[in-house]
Amino acid sequence: MRVAIVQPFLNQFGGVERVVLKMAQFYNAPIYVVDYEPDKTYPEFKNLDIRRIKYPKWVNLFKFLPYKVFLGLKYGIAMMFYKFNEKYDYIIVNYPPSEWLSLRNKNVVWYCHSPLRDAYDLYEYRQKNRMKLDKFYFKILISIFKFIDKHAVNRIKTIIANSENVKRRIERYFDVESIVIHPCVDVEKYKNNGDGKYFLNISRFVPNKRQDYIINVFERFHDLYDKNGEYKLILAGGVSENPDGKTYLNELKNFVKDKPFIKIIENPTEEEVIDLYSKCTAFLFAGLDEDFGIVPLEAMASGKPVISVAEGGPKEYIKHEKNGFLVYSIDDFVKYMKEMADKPHYSQMIGENAIKTIKENFSWDKFFNKMNQIIK
Repeated sequence: MRVAIVQPFLNQFGGVERVVLKMAQFYNAPIYVVDYEPDKTYPEFKNLDIRRIKYPKWVNLFKFLPYKVFLGLKYGIAMMFYKFNEKYDYIIVNYPPSEWLSLRNKNVVWYCHSPLRDAYDLYEYRQKNRMKLDKFYFKILISIFKFIDKHAVNRIKTIIANSENVKRRIERYFDVESIVIHPCVDVEKYKNNGDGKYFLNISRFVPNKRQDYIINVFERFHDLYDKNGEYKLILAGGVSENPDGKTYLNELKNFVKDKPFIKIIENPTEEEVIDLYSKCTAFLFAGLDEDFGIVPLEAMASGKPVISVAEGGPKEYIKHEKNGFLVYSIDDFVKYMKEMADKPHYSQMIGENAIKTIKENFSWDKFFNKMNQIIK
């Protein structure tokens, strides 16, 4: 098969970028991208065939718009009008609005990580935190976006969702069916180097990852059970170019500046991330209705207990009190944090079950076997 992979941007370390990388490697496929910053994403991309999708220079006249509005305009225009000169059996598009390529190209397969959350399920959540003028710009752009998006999605014959959660969103917003194939992890990369006496959260620093909630959880644990400061909390993740993300990170840093038991690590390397997983007591996750959630899978591949909010993608692979924990409140979080700290044999059993779950269900071989069956 001749396959092309399309992604609007490659400028961060994230689950979407990891899936794009794996697809390109497996299919020996070129990656078509608008924004590519090799030093800000996985270094393996440097060994692949990266091709730029250009956008009209007049789009730069709109840089005065809010950051996300400008990006949406730039990526939307680029994808809407791009026509492939080369013939491909399949064009696998990923993050929105790459699905708009279907407007001028055939054989488009959408591996949907989620319909654009700013336009759909998180629209009201985002709007309530925006300035009045920004709300106005977003309201207009999102209305146009959804109109074009509906038309583009209706031209795609094959849609693959990364989770049952995303499958429900696709059906809700587009009234079309999709097939679920979960992303996977390279389990052999991860290791368990014991208990370093810290709880860990790894996520991009943006409000919907809810690191502020994790801080509240840890402070409750610290006040109730760890007054001597034996345990630490480490928050690690990428720093977004989005002003909203930078503002959120600065708020977090100001809040924890006098709390020596909480550490923030910005833009860790992949090696640093693997090391952080390997020594944590447990991994804490609080993403807001997370699409799927690859970082909990990575923690599980490291043989670490994951304590996650009982919403979104993690509900599809965490079996409560078997290979991890699903919780509904801060008190629930603290309860299982204490158990993981006090009961090493219980923690080890959860971790072993977690690794077993990953090995049995989340291998890339299974992922591509399913992909090939569907797109053929």
